[in-house]
Amino acid sequence: MKSSEFLSGGGEMGTVIRSHDWSLTPIGPIDTWPQSLLTTLSIILNSNFPMFLFWGEKHICFYNDAYRPSLGNDGKHPSAIGKPAEEVWPEIWDNIKPQIVEVMAGGKASWSEDQLLPIYRNGKLEDVYWTYSYSPVKIETGKVGGVFVTCTETTQKVQNFQKLEENENRLRFAIEAAELATWDYNPLTDKFRGNERLKEWFGLPPYSDIELTTAINSIPEKDQPRVVSAIQKAMDYNTGGTYDIEYSIVHPATKEERIVRAKGKAWFDDEKIAYSFNGTIQDVTQQFTAREKVNNSQNRLNLLIEESPVRIIFLTGRDMRIELANDIVLKSWNRDKSVIGMTLKEVLPEMESQPFFEILDKVYTTGESLAMKATPIKYTTNGELTQYYYDFWYKPMLNAEGEVFGILSTAVDVTEKIIAQQRIEQSQRKLQSVVESAPFPIGVYVGLEMKIQLANQSIMDIWGKGNDVVGKLYSDILPELENQNVFDQLREVYTTGIPFHTKNTKIVLVKSGKRKSFYFNYSLTPLFDAEGKVYGVMNTAADVTELNVAKQKLEKNEQNLKNVILQAPVAMCIFKGVDFTVEIANDLMLQFWGSTADKIIGKPIFEAIPEVKNQGFESLLQKVFTTGKTHKSLAVPINVPRESGMETVYIDFVYEAFRDDSGAISGVMAVVIDVTEQVLNRKEIEEAQEKARLAIESADLGPYEVDMLSGKIVTSERFNEIWGIKREEVSRERLITYIHPEDLTVREKAHADSLITGNLDYETRIIQGDGSEHWVKIKGTVLFDDKHKPIALLGVIQDITEQKRFAEELTRQVAERTLQLQRSNDDLLQFAHVASHDLKEPIRKIKIFTNMIENDYAEILPERGITYLGKVQNATDRMFSMVEGVLAYSTINSAERPIETVDLNETFEHIETDLEIIMSQKQAVIKREPLPEIEGAAVLLYQLFYNLINNALKFAKADELPVIEIAASVIEKGTLKFLKIQVADNGIGLDPDYSHKIFDAFTRLNTKDKYEGTGLGLALCKKIVERHHGTIIAKGEMGKGATFIIELPVKQSQQII
Repeated sequence: MKSSEFLSGGGEMGTVIRSHDWSLTPIGPIDTWPQSLLTTLSIILNSNFPMFLFWGEKHICFYNDAYRPSLGNDGKHPSAIGKPAEEVWPEIWDNIKPQIVEVMAGGKASWSEDQLLPIYRNGKLEDVYWTYSYSPVKIETGKVGGVFVTCTETTQKVQNFQKLEENENRLRFAIEAAELATWDYNPLTDKFRGNERLKEWFGLPPYSDIELTTAINSIPEKDQPRVVSAIQKAMDYNTGGTYDIEYSIVHPATKEERIVRAKGKAWFDDEKIAYSFNGTIQDVTQQFTAREKVNNSQNRLNLLIEESPVRIIFLTGRDMRIELANDIVLKSWNRDKSVIGMTLKEVLPEMESQPFFEILDKVYTTGESLAMKATPIKYTTNGELTQYYYDFWYKPMLNAEGEVFGILSTAVDVTEKIIAQQRIEQSQRKLQSVVESAPFPIGVYVGLEMKIQLANQSIMDIWGKGNDVVGKLYSDILPELENQNVFDQLREVYTTGIPFHTKNTKIVLVKSGKRKSFYFNYSLTPLFDAEGKVYGVMNTAADVTELNVAKQKLEKNEQNLKNVILQAPVAMCIFKGVDFTVEIANDLMLQFWGSTADKIIGKPIFEAIPEVKNQGFESLLQKVFTTGKTHKSLAVPINVPRESGMETVYIDFVYEAFRDDSGAISGVMAVVIDVTEQVLNRKEIEEAQEKARLAIESADLGPYEVDMLSGKIVTSERFNEIWGIKREEVSRERLITYIHPEDLTVREKAHADSLITGNLDYETRIIQGDGSEHWVKIKGTVLFDDKHKPIALLGVIQDITEQKRFAEELTRQVAERTLQLQRSNDDLLQFAHVASHDLKEPIRKIKIFTNMIENDYAEILPERGITYLGKVQNATDRMFSMVEGVLAYSTINSAERPIETVDLNETFEHIETDLEIIMSQKQAVIKREPLPEIEGAAVLLYQLFYNLINNALKFAKADELPVIEIAASVIEKGTLKFLKIQVADNGIGLDPDYSHKIFDAFTRLNTKDKYEGTGLGLALCKKIVERHHGTIIAKGEMGKGATFIIELPVKQSQQII
């Protein structure tokens, strides 16, 4: 084939190449060109895909019509043809030379994607992005003769990606600055996604995708039907897909409740079926927006495409046999060079159901080129049928006769570009949706002069300057902000790139010609371009004017409430939180608790005062805190701490739920009134009334009442029975006629005295209708008005006839009995004197004979005998004294006992001496402290302690040596001092249940066969103690000994009788 045939066609560039004088170039005339150059140029010129060729050592430049637009209108075309690359591309030669040299030297192809290579075109140097490959073209000798370049300009794609990233950043800035929660729901898969804030608010699991019902379950039941209905409505194409609702959510773990406003939109496909539903949620509980943390999913936002490959296929024949397929094509098919020579259907059978074979056949039949943009195609990759998008160029290849013998197919994978465009559109819609549907103000200002680029309806309504603000300067729209720091804040954010946030800030705006104050929470967020430079500021705000005013009122109300509580005439306090921490309490409440503010305020009440726990107040407080229902109780007893210990008081109290400004229960307010005195008085009155009633009933009294002004008398049934008169016959005049004539003067005097003293008290006889005579006692009280005028008489009458008769009989019997007792006492006294004389006589003889033995036989008696003789004499002396004492005690009723000072140490020494034998036999030990002196009757005190010591010895354990311990201490009872003496032993002990009976005469707690005694010893002890105006008690346990506690006055204030 001739060289001219190879270079036939090729459009404009084919003509340029054929008409160029190549003899002036290093590669010479066309006729001398190698076949490899001609073949390569033939492919390039007949391709609709941009291609370029560097040939020879000087890298002479060739390109086709498809590449021509990339050179611009005013640049390198057509002068670049036939010139060395270094002259054509001086601006990028440093970048491309190494790549060209590398391919020429090693024959290895190279690939560059989205490479920035600025070129001079259209009269200026432009930033142009390219995706290109350098492939070696071998000549007949096998060496590399040139570099074949397939390329596509990706400037638009890169700019789209940059715009996409910018829009995503804006969206992210808007969401973060506004502190919104976001969601994205796929109705086709029923998968729901939310950002971290939404999951935190709703208490959702941390998984990426959940079912919609899981999120709805975090909404209280009362709001769920409304939310579900609103979602269903938004999913209806006819409604426009808008979604705007306010409802509450409750965190399932913390139970924290929020009021949120959700705004969103559903998106529909061509069949009007919703394929996406997304939007934002704003926390409006306290009327300010929260910065939102966007779930920056890298998989969703990463729209950059890693590859944009170019595919070249040369098909021959009507059956489309593969004559040529570059490595990029084979790699995408996951095939190797073995496909060369196979038909396209054999290699890609999955394309048979797609229109490409028909399209190729049409191009082959008609000979007309065909270009298709963003065409969807499906073919198998890694075993799966996958859809891609391509820009296709089908160019028919003609032979010398002008007949089509094949098709050159070039394609650029624009899948990522198409997907990116779709996502850009979706992102722009989302951004626009967020801005337009946001319930809070948003504005975007660009440039240092702050030109308004974007402003939603909310912010324009706040400004009050109309809706024609976009494109105007911020300072021209709001000149009143000049001296309010706002302009300085905007310049600072624009200059430094540091966001600015403020809350509850006062801003004065001019609306309708009037200055008006507002309060805002607002943020100024810097917006960055692709190079990281600030190009504008986004302004988000929340109008908190009403909230601020309400807060000021609330603070004032809270202060007023505190003042009311602190100055209240009753005890008041406020408990806050679930642990009922005391937030405030007035002095009366602190006084009631018996504590001070530093020990109470700021602490949970049941920790600060643990003594009041477990008295039922915890459950009452919890019930009021939970239900909000007020609780009132009257006259409730409570044990509270006092300096002297726990004390029971009675209170009326009210527990009322304390709510914050949102209406939520935050604590409990308590009001307490100490009604102890009233309760005790009431109980006393009730007891007195009951006693009075019982007294009246038991005393058989008849109450009555007289109106002193009208003379009317009201009588009881018992009153009428005592008088012997019928109720209808009762009158004061009639009753007087029943009084015995001799007692009328008594009645008149008693009534006259009552008008002076207010008390009526007299006894009289009445004669009933049957003639019987009865004695009655009449008592009453006269009531007077403010002027001491008698207005009423309250009285009772008692029939004392039997008492009178009994008193008379008692008087007679007492006189008779007194005479008998006098005679008995005289006889007893006489007997005592006789008995004393008879007892003293043998004692005297013992004394005489022991003295005689001592005098007559002292020299021959051993020392032990003399000792025994002395003990007999001592015992005789004490016996004589005891008889004297008994004689005196027997006359105790006839004479007073003289008081003397008694040394108790001597008393116990005498007792130990008298009991020496039995103590020796039982090896008993007496341990006693030094004892003081005490006033009393010595002989009686001796008898008291003698009986107690002898008792301890008598009731000792058989297997344990007796130990008797005697201790004494002085105590005070009122103004008197008492000596408290304890006599304790380790004997058999006593039953505590019978300790009060042990002092009864003839009472024995043990059998006579084991322990001797008459049962009179302890009875005598009690009598002696009582004669000394003291007390004696016994304590003990069986098998653990007994203790007798005696308390005697140190000084006797009266005679011992």
